[in-house]
Amino acid sequence: MAHEETSPISTALFSAIPLILLLAFEFICALLGATVEVAQYAIALFTAEILLLIVFMKGQICNGQRGRLINANQYMAIYWLLSAIVVCTQIATVGILPLLLSIIGLMIVAMIYLRSWLAAALALAICGVVISLYFVGNSPLRLSPIAQMLVGVILANIALSVSRNRLQGFIALLPFLMALLVVVNVIYTLAMLCFAPNIIQPIEAIKDLPAEFPAILYFVLHLVIMAILAVHILRKIKLDYFNLILLLILASSLPVWATFISS
Repeated sequence: MAHEETSPISTALFSAIPLILLLAFEFICALLGATVEVAQYAIALFTAEILLLIVFMKGQICNGQRGRLINANQYMAIYWLLSAIVVCTQIATVGILPLLLSIIGLMIVAMIYLRSWLAAALALAICGVVISLYFVGNSPLRLSPIAQMLVGVILANIALSVSRNRLQGFIALLPFLMALLVVVNVIYTLAMLCFAPNIIQPIEAIKDLPAEFPAILYFVLHLVIMAILAVHILRKIKLDYFNLILLLILASSLPVWATFISS
């Protein structure tokens, strides 16, 4: 098992799967008719990079852990590269800003890979979050910054798990941060629905499916995520890779169900 964990193929596979999942969910949202103006999980990836940059800059990790974390992180370029390609095909309608976000994302990955200009990379990641917030108003539920941050924390935890990082204290804090973001996103969503009802522009639901089902499932998913986190927090069990992937699937599917509420 140890050999499998250290093999480059395993690292590549376990690191690429989360990005493939995000791209799949983004594609599903596009098929459902969601307006595509910016990378749907931009804030998520920038959040993950911010957390990983904190580890790189402040964490007491050996060169082996650092190298494995760099290898795990470099696969985030898959998402940014494909997002850039998609944006280029419709740049006349979406403008240059979404492409700039993809370029910033690729620059951050490159800086981490080269192990240089990490402070600048952190500043770029923060700028990326700020720029991404500009697009949230167009679809505040599907592009919920809180839900995206939740996905970002999970992505960072997955990268730390794949790289077998030993910053146990830092890693132990991440489930608490996830739980907090779950609660805040529920409050954020309810606030949007109550105080900005004009954002509710539902698309046609799946045939033979009650119109209320997507909204109900959207909130049920929060309960499921919280239940998984509560079990691990209360029992002091470390989240393993497969539980993290399950959490990622649940969290990154939220925009899909939000699309039925507000496209």
